[in-house]
Amino acid sequence: MRLARTEQATPFMALMAAWQVLLCRLSGQDDVVVGFPFSSRMGMHSESLVGLALNMLPLRTSCAGNPTFRALLRQVRKNVIDAYCNADIPSTG
Repeated sequence: MRLARTEQATPFMALMAAWQVLLCRLSGQDDVVVGFPFSSRMGMHSESLVGLALNMLPLRTSCAGNPTFRALLRQVRKNVIDAYCNADIPSTG
């Protein structure tokens, strides 16, 4: 987790990067997409709602070119932050 702190990443981001490296290696694919749950109770408009409000956010990572773990962690960090920033955009599917 020291590497995560050095790269200003959370433990979740470091574990996600490790998981995606494993998926790339096991599947033989350069691109992997993993969905992760995100609580969609943001803002005052959802305070009166009852029940579970979860969305799945996709996290795509490219292992093309055999990047170092540090480079992959940076990529995952950026992708996680981008996913959280765009979480309020409704899906069309």
